[in-house]
Amino acid sequence: MSQSLTETIRAHVESHYPLLYLLTHAENEADALIRDLADGRKILEWNMARGMVDFATKRPLIAWCDLATALDNLLDQDLEHHVIVIRDAHLGLRDQPLAIARLKLLVNRILADDDSAVTLFLISSQVLLPPELEKFITLFELPLPDETVISEELDSYTTAYDTNLDAASRSKLALALQGLTRYEIGQLINRSYQRSGKISLDDLDLVLTKKRRSLKKAAF
Repeated sequence: MSQSLTETIRAHVESHYPLLYLLTHAENEADALIRDLADGRKILEWNMARGMVDFATKRPLIAWCDLATALDNLLDQDLEHHVIVIRDAHLGLRDQPLAIARLKLLVNRILADDDSAVTLFLISSQVLLPPELEKFITLFELPLPDETVISEELDSYTTAYDTNLDAASRSKLALALQGLTRYEIGQLINRSYQRSGKISLDDLDLVLTKKRRSLKKAAF
């Protein structure tokens, strides 16, 4: 992620924007960003799979509950100097008027107290902007790795595997791997090494096959 985007998001946090929407498939990177931006504040998380969880370990804190119930519980708590993460936001909010209403109430409560220092992050792989919340939401799309980041990943893997990749081949592979997530890039590099014992331009067919499959999935 570019430093300029990170600083832009940080400026919104420091300016007390209450509801920041992170559009991304790279949840680990979103977590790292939030951890950095929290600046020591306690982080609470709800996700669709396990309900309210410990942000660091993802272990449940209470029995599973839907987002509307989780927000009702949060409304009864003192949230001063907290960061609240709602993961799978598009799943938790879609066709859920009670969750939307309670999230709006929580946002208005945050806005009413200038000293509360509470930030809400919505994390999702899809954009879902309920009309009731749209004016409160600031949307940020976290970018996929660029050529520079991918080149660094390739260097890291070649070092770990004790193999060589010349600069020209690295540049061509980095260009071909653009448009994929860090996870997908890592999986392709691992597969290429397992297939041939090296990382080289011979593995471009794996990249192109992966991209064709991704395009087919996106068409459905």
